Amino acid sequence: ARLGVALLYQNLGGFDDAVRELETAAGSPLAPGSVVAQWVRAKAHRLRHAAASPDDWRRLDAAVAALAPRFGPASGEPVILKAEVAAAQGRLVEAAQLLRKEAGRRPGDTRLWAALAHAAADAGGTAAGLAVVDEAQ
Repeated sequence: ARLGVALLYQNLGGFDDAVRELETAAGSPLAPGSVVAQWVRAKAHRLRHAAASPDDWRRLDAAVAALAPRFGPASGEPVILKAEVAAAQGRLVEAAQLLRKEAGRRPGDTRLWAALAHAAADAGGTAAGLAVVDEAQ
């Protein structure tokens, strides 16, 4: 129900209210990884567009680490989220490095390679992103 309310708030332009509802939903021990991912992305977006303090970012990084087990041991999603949070802070090279390391551990994870290509393009330009796509093939 909270996810529906969050989407309603988001559609009405109430982004802070949407983030609050997503945070509550993600805090439930029954919330699936998809709800956690949606909250992390929304929260990172809000922090990026607000004057967020380093403590705000540290808390979000800590939440990503704490909620990682919700995705299961075979998922690369926690690393993708961690990289997205780093990129939202302008730490583009660090985001690409996180994804590169994880892609080495999970060479068959196409979502991870796609995220790495995007991060590489953000950090080093289109040619860098295309090089990752070529490597992934």
